[in-house]
Amino acid sequence: MDATLTTQLSAAHGRRLGRAGAALALLLLPLAGACDSAGGTTGEVGADTATAEQDTVTPGDDTAVTAEPDTFVDTTPRDFVNGATGVVGHITDGDTLDVCMGVVEPTCFTVRLAGINAPECNKRQLPPDWRYACYEDDEFYGLASYVGFKDLAAGKPVKITCDGVSLGAACPKDTYDRFLAYLEIDGEDIATELAWHGYAFSYTSFASSKRAAICAAEYDARENHRGMWSAGTWQSVIAQMNSHTQDWYTRYHDKDCDRALGR
Repeated sequence: MDATLTTQLSAAHGRRLGRAGAALALLLLPLAGACDSAGGTTGEVGADTATAEQDTVTPGDDTAVTAEPDTFVDTTPRDFVNGATGVVGHITDGDTLDVCMGVVEPTCFTVRLAGINAPECNKRQLPPDWRYACYEDDEFYGLASYVGFKDLAAGKPVKITCDGVSLGAACPKDTYDRFLAYLEIDGEDIATELAWHGYAFSYTSFASSKRAAICAAEYDARENHRGMWSAGTWQSVIAQMNSHTQDWYTRYHDKDCDRALGR
């Protein structure tokens, strides 16, 4: 619930309590007088009765409390389109997550970050929501990549951009029915940030409008031994990955990155 709605409801609640409290106090005064006449010590019965009569609520007093209408309208767009905004929800692994739109009843979409590939991890259903998420390495650094992604992005507001479509058009999907998109937090591209921290590779097997930036960030992480690259030379790190990653990375990755960087 947003701050405006909370303030409106609190004010209405206060008014209702104030009016109801006043009415209750007035209705109890005759009872107090009766108690005094039966042996109370607060004064003459007549005085209490007169006070009660003066304060008696007469028909027409504004004693009824009408609930104020809930004027909040959730106008958040609910389509996963180029240029939309949302919030990071569930994170599955180092490059896959949900982006949710809406406040009261959010609509969530599964997203595969474009431009990068994170080391693989084994997944199982985990609390609190019992969705599938990483719990151990499949490839080297798979679990650490997932944890780093959560630390960087969990719960953050994001802007959605995607390649190949105009502003406001639906983002493309991969063969697993996940939206392929870039996400920005405070103007910073998450994929580039993940590469800079050493949590992911530039995925040069597929075209990306952000390849040069992602490659430059990854090279910087390699040279400064951040993230996965802290385990040794880049060759020794890649040697701990599965055979597919080893083949792709050693044969194509640096050539594709150097080309994107104009080297």
